[in-house]
Amino acid sequence: MRIAPFTVAAALIVGLSCAPTGPSTADIAADSSAVAAVIGKLQAANNAGDVEAWVALFDDGAVYMPPGSPAVATRESLRQIAIAGFGQAQANVTLTPVEITIAGDWAFARVAVGGDVTLTADGRNLRIDMKEIAIFHRQSDGGWRVARLINNRNTE
Repeated sequence: MRIAPFTVAAALIVGLSCAPTGPSTADIAADSSAVAAVIGKLQAANNAGDVEAWVALFDDGAVYMPPGSPAVATRESLRQIAIAGFGQAQANVTLTPVEITIAGDWAFARVAVGGDVTLTADGRNLRIDMKEIAIFHRQSDGGWRVARLINNRNTE
């Protein structure tokens, strides 16, 4: 049996028109806004010194890689590092998303971190100038949580 060339072309056109098109621009914008909202909650928890609010923003199995320290890879370790950090300083920082990219159930954000912290031990004020990469994972309820957080200083 011989198939005419136009039949093959028609089948290809029909097949390609039924192929998935991926997320809409509106879906990507909504996901980007949701990730930016999580970044805002990280900022608020940091500035409030709210350990439980900060830890709650992390995915189960999340890893935090702070500058000059070992990776933190358990929820209890996240809690302990937050208790220690928030106990040493009162933050007044701004987390500014520079770039957010959505890739299905994963997203990454490049974030600028700036502001000040006041050390509780002696009241000294330190300037904060950092950058971070945050990788987010979509949860079963559609929300986003931090899966990986990596940051370092721009200056010493």
